[in-house]
Amino acid sequence: MADSVASAGPGGAPLRLFYFDGFANFGDRIAHDIVSAVSGRPVVASPPGEADLFALGSIMRQVAKATKQPRAGVKPAVWGSGIMGLQGPEVRVDNIHFAAVRGPLTQALLDLGPIALGDPGLLITDVVAPVPRGDRIGVLCHVSDKPAPETLERLRADGRFDMIAVGTEDHLATVRAIAACGHVVSSSLHGLIVADAYGVPNTWMVNSRIHTGGAFKFHDYALSVRRLLNVPVLLEDLPGLADAGAFGTATPAHFDQVQALKDPLRAAFPHDHLRAPAAAEQKQVA
Repeated sequence: MADSVASAGPGGAPLRLFYFDGFANFGDRIAHDIVSAVSGRPVVASPPGEADLFALGSIMRQVAKATKQPRAGVKPAVWGSGIMGLQGPEVRVDNIHFAAVRGPLTQALLDLGPIALGDPGLLITDVVAPVPRGDRIGVLCHVSDKPAPETLERLRADGRFDMIAVGTEDHLATVRAIAACGHVVSSSLHGLIVADAYGVPNTWMVNSRIHTGGAFKFHDYALSVRRLLNVPVLLEDLPGLADAGAFGTATPAHFDQVQALKDPLRAAFPHDHLRAPAAAEQKQVA
């Protein structure tokens, strides 16, 4: 289904989805597109306290804050979100409808029992069709990274690398750029997830530090696709690693597990649960 968000159609009342929309970041904005594509409903950005749904991203702290008290009516739903780190928030699980979480570490810390696992970012292929792949090495720096200007200049001057912007208004262009790479190196978790979705081999990178939460969220996701993560490489070391042939273009071995998660994630979407808030609001209007 190529670029299907625009054709999702009026399949019901808008879903109130919480995602970070204060600044352009493709990893946050694809949440809107994926939820719209899977639900078949229009989606509107919502503050946490009013959201019907939390999906994608390490946003369990926002979920916890918004659900300290039971909400009158229907519980807000979580579909594929995760905890940022071991020092996670106190989550009152009885106040939340859990449809899926990102990985087994989040599942274990919340003591959820059997539940669908995986980051719905893998379903970006429902939104943007695969594109022909080249042999360039795509490099994505997390929005919190502050790379040294000389390092960036060195990479931009090296014809093997494409510097892919994550903070852009055209977030689907970022997705297409990732899908077109021969290999992706990323300090953004959703850079790795989107590459996995299209079968593009990828390498975890840090830019001198790992941002808030440490490595937890990376391993939480990786375990869901049965992937052993590499020790993260450094941005400044990329040219030397490319010289050594470290960035191969073969489809990764865990791609079969990536594919295997997609249908269960779609099936876990809480369609019936999310119809209830809309029905209740329509009844109040009547």
